[in-house]
Amino acid sequence: MLIKEVHHRIRNNITSIASLLTMQSRSVTDPAAIAILQDAIARVSTMRVLYEKLLNSTDHVAASVKPFVEGLVGAAAALFPDDQRIRIATRIDDFDLGSKQLFPFRIIITELLTNALKYAFRGTRWR
Repeated sequence: MLIKEVHHRIRNNITSIASLLTMQSRSVTDPAAIAILQDAIARVSTMRVLYEKLLNSTDHVAASVKPFVEGLVGAAAALFPDDQRIRIATRIDDFDLGSKQLFPFRIIITELLTNALKYAFRGTRWR
């Protein structure tokens, strides 16, 4: 019960941090500053997804990878609402990872997703 409460409090704090960064990004006009804030929001949002998955798991030390990655994809895609022509399809085999593996896994997936969304479609006529 204590672990569940700790995860819940951490998740709430992370949500507050993401909200503060989002509010700040709306008041900035410099494209470089906006990009930096979007990167920070992406990282913080994926931490929230991780804690939600751990909070919703039965043992709170491992989580199913498929819904975790789907949550990361949704969080990353939400940061780029202007790119509505991009559709992300996922085909993920499901397996459990412990929290020690989920943290570096989250970082890798987040970096891949945000970099792909930021740079893969540069130079296209609709960007």
